[in-house]
Amino acid sequence: MSTTDADERRSTQRRRPARSRRTRLILRSLIAVVVVAAIVGVTILVLNLVTDDTVERPTVTATVGDSTVAVEPFEWCDPQTPTECDPQGETADIPVSEGTPMVIDVPDAIASAPWSLKRYYVDPGVVDGGVGSLIPEEQIFTPGSTHSVTVPPVNPDGNVLAGVEITLPTGIIDQATGEVTYIDHATWSIKTR
Repeated sequence: MSTTDADERRSTQRRRPARSRRTRLILRSLIAVVVVAAIVGVTILVLNLVTDDTVERPTVTATVGDSTVAVEPFEWCDPQTPTECDPQGETADIPVSEGTPMVIDVPDAIASAPWSLKRYYVDPGVVDGGVGSLIPEEQIFTPGSTHSVTVPPVNPDGNVLAGVEITLPTGIIDQATGEVTYIDHATWSIKTR
């Protein structure tokens, strides 16, 4: 073996570790970038799941004559965990006169689920009888059945409309008995007098 062959081998051997170190450095850098990206992605996913404020709260529209009010939820709870609720909102106010009905319009987010319209009437002779004097009437709608409901200002018994609530129910299953209980996870409240 000549000295030139030996020198070539040494220089080749020297170059290989240099390439090998460079390759290892690049691989380590790529792995570090992938790990950091995975950690950031998981962190964002967990934050979105824990603080799911991205879910838009539907707005109901109430119209009486020429007056229209956009009604934000009075109460909004997580449908999956109905004990986790936003702070209570405001009751919308739109006066109803005896000859003019109220028209309630709900968006697809409500109409595509089972929902109910609770009408509260009061005897016109009662000036301020409080909640106990309210006469409730409830109408339940199946998914997709309607987006608009007309509420008469006076019911067939001559009682005057005092307010309405639009609600979305959620079923809760008792794990021990298997019984299903329905509670409202979202409510839109409108005062009419």
